[in-house]
Amino acid sequence: RNEKLKEDIAATLASVAEIETSKAAFEKEKAHAVEEIKVLKAQIEDFSKNAEKTAALEAKESIAIAASKNAKEMLEQSQKECEALKIQIKEVDELKQQIKLLE
Repeated sequence: RNEKLKEDIAATLASVAEIETSKAAFEKEKAHAVEEIKVLKAQIEDFSKNAEKTAALEAKESIAIAASKNAKEMLEQSQKECEALKIQIKEVDELKQQIKLLE
């Protein structure tokens, strides 16, 4: 009976040793997973910051393009108005010449 008890105790101690080994391996894996999560979190934060910077730059670029287009349209409109004024000046000059001829 003592022999059986000794065997049971030895088996229990072996089981405890296996459990302790498994627990240590689990803790090691857990620590590794926590480190990986920290790295991923840092990468996500960097990605987020870069995405915000990219979005801001794209917005500024879009505004600059719109402003450039608006300036171009304004320049074209000014050129058209200038051409119209040149035509009016030419017409006025012609009328002045006709008045001189009539005098």
